[in-house]
Amino acid sequence: MAVDPLFSVTRHAVLNRDFTRALKAGQLAAELYRDMPLANFSHVIALILSGDTLGAQSSLKKTAAANPTRVASANGLNNVANQLAQGGLVDEGIQILKTAIAFYPQEANLHDSLGGIFARQGRKPEALESYKKALALNPDYSNAANAKEMIKKLSGGKD
Repeated sequence: MAVDPLFSVTRHAVLNRDFTRALKAGQLAAELYRDMPLANFSHVIALILSGDTLGAQSSLKKTAAANPTRVASANGLNNVANQLAQGGLVDEGIQILKTAIAFYPQEANLHDSLGGIFARQGRKPEALESYKKALALNPDYSNAANAKEMIKKLSGGKD
């Protein structure tokens, strides 16, 4: 698959916080391989991290419509955001999650992941808000028990 080298360049640029280069590589991939979700997804990520939220949402809409259960899904975005945050690119992970939440507002797991990042940063009010939102959307989602524990912990033992 010819898109792999361009995806690798985009990924490497993102990991090095060279968002201008990431955007160029992502844009080239999307132009050359319009029908390939991975090419379009790399462009989406580069757009988000370059601050072009509207462009990212437009590209995300097209990519998700073409392949709704793959890379452009809520889970795909969540995975990228968590990988970035765990790799030290916390603000970038937050940016991706916020864009993902704007696109998939009913996905409890996205709110949960955002809560987890905020909690690790010591941003209690934001973490609480994210965990509570996740539970309000779906009280039985896969990480609901942990979210309830985190709410208790962050609230000082109170619900």
